[in-house]
This record gives sequence, structure tokens and C-alpha cells, in this order.
Amino acid sequence: MKNLRYTLEDLKKAFNKLKECVAMEPESYDLVVDATILRFEFTYELSLKIMKTYLKHKKNIDTDNPIKIIEEAFKAGLISQEYMWFNMIQDRKITSFTYDEDNVVDLFNDIAYRYVALFDDFIENMEIKLSDKELKLKNKE
Repeated sequence: MKNLRYTLEDLKKAFNKLKECVAMEPESYDLVVDATILRFEFTYELSLKIMKTYLKHKKNIDTDNPIKIIEEAFKAGLISQEYMWFNMIQDRKITSFTYDEDNVVDLFNDIAYRYVALFDDFIENMEIKLSDKELKLKNKE
């Protein structure tokens, strides 16, 4: 679980960069929108990686399917608003396969006004889960 702590630190760094991007004015800079989407992709991928690792080690669930990871992460209390995470999966797929100017603006808004809060909630939940685990390990010693 030590590696999970390091990966969580990487996620927090990526998330902070994402928050910096969404704080900028997207109308005045196309690069801001593009950077925000790229930061979203990093943050999303790291989040799924952490969920997958946690579920494998803590719940003995090993899957690469993002939908299954989200379902199990919700059951484990790692995330809330499961349906919004499913929307995020779809938006992440869109970023991989298409670049439509109208979709980009909508995606930026979803990232700024929906997904940032979901990532924040997930990071907070993971920090609690990891600190609880560390406390339990210390108490056993």
C-alpha cells in the first residue's frame, strides 16, 4: 500500500494542475481548454489506477474494466455519485477519439463544474482510507 500512497501524491499534483487550468478564462485561450482536457485525462487515469490498486489489495477485486472499477469503488466507499463517474468514463472516451469544438466547450464545463468536485471527494476519501489502514497497522505492532 506504500506505492498507493505515492500514486495518491501524484494524483494530488495532477489534480492541483487541473484546478489551475479550470480557474483560467477558457474563452480567451484555446490553450487553456486544451490544457484542461489534458489535465483531466491525467487525473482520470491516475484516479482509476488508484481505485484499481486499492480494490485489488483491499477487496481482492482485479479488473481493468473502468465500469467495474467505478461500481466497486462506489461499493467500497471510495467515491460518491457513481452515475457522474459513469458520465466521466464516457467523456474520457470522447477525448480519446474525437475533437469537436462544441464538445470541447461542454467537456470543459463538465470538468470545471462537476468533475473537479468528484476528484476532490475521491482524493479526500482515499486519504481517509489510507490513514485508517496506517493507523490499524500501527495499532497491531
